[in-house]
Amino acid sequence: MRTFPKSGAWLCAGAALALAAAAWASPRKARTALLRGDVLRFNSVAITVGSLQDPRIIHTFTYSPAVRKKVEKMLETGGYQYGDRVKIRYRPGSSVALAISGKPSKPARRTRKRK
Repeated sequence: MRTFPKSGAWLCAGAALALAAAAWASPRKARTALLRGDVLRFNSVAITVGSLQDPRIIHTFTYSPAVRKKVEKMLETGGYQYGDRVKIRYRPGSSVALAISGKPSKPARRTRKRK
């Protein structure tokens, strides 16, 4: 039966080498994906979009802090309506919208109640 040396020098050297390799590796820029779709629902918390390529695929995205400011301004003027075409940039594997672009349509005109 083989026994391991009592000194942990080899173990420490291996750990140091692994940490050094991780520090020298250049960090990759996180890739983003683009989704083109129709707006199904839009509010201050999230946007729900149906994919243009496959109408059975539905995505719901929350907003990044930068997008949240834009959404708050947009909601004051009506925002996106059902059926508007949008492009959403996000990181694959996450549900946070990094950028939203598209032309919002005019909201439906509300009628006044008669007294």
